[in-house]
Amino acid sequence: EGVARPKLTVLSVPSAVGQVKLVSDIVKGRNPDDCAVVLPDESLLMPLLDSLDPSLRDVNVTMGYPMQPTELHSLMQSLVTLQIHRRIRNGSCSYWYKPVKDIFANGIFRKMAAGNEKLGDVLRKMKEKPSPYVDSSLMQGDPLLELMFRPVEGELNSSDVKTVLAFAHWQKELLSAFAKLLAGQAALQRNTGVVSTVSRALRSAEVKSSPSMPRPMSDCWIRCWPESPSLSTENRSRACR
Repeated sequence: EGVARPKLTVLSVPSAVGQVKLVSDIVKGRNPDDCAVVLPDESLLMPLLDSLDPSLRDVNVTMGYPMQPTELHSLMQSLVTLQIHRRIRNGSCSYWYKPVKDIFANGIFRKMAAGNEKLGDVLRKMKEKPSPYVDSSLMQGDPLLELMFRPVEGELNSSDVKTVLAFAHWQKELLSAFAKLLAGQAALQRNTGVVSTVSRALRSAEVKSSPSMPRPMSDCWIRCWPESPSLSTENRSRACR
């Protein structure tokens, strides 16, 4: 009693891509506070985020944001491989060239290192003197490179608590540095999932004991079904507040 009868409109769309395009058209121009999108298929989340009009700056994704297919996941995997295949001799640390090349080719890293003269110098030296291992001393002089290529204490194949904690601390430092560098880059405003995934990974590193619950926000809500652990994320320039 006192609640208006819901009005339902059924629209026939021939494809999944067509569905997300239509959603974008429906949401465009509406008050975000009155919008909620429920996705029956989680795989449509990324296409939907890509399709939303840039004028819709604030989006709260409460379910199912995928981590594995993102460039951040690839970058962190390459950094882990870097540490596993390191070589320490006479107090000097060097890294297998393959993960080094993967890191330098990663899209997120290239955005963070755009215009970095030190990186250009490192690449030039690697080209002049090809070697299976890259000495960490080449990275000296640049805070980001020094952090990424800093050897983690202990044997990474060991389950020693001290080593595990040192590795976790290094990863958290990386994610914090990435978040600071990426947050101020206007070029990322139309790059889906970069800042959002860094924010998610950093939040997961800080709070592992309990799932994060979405807070009330003045924006459009997108929920995927079936439910997976909830998380507020930021996409493009859409800030998570």
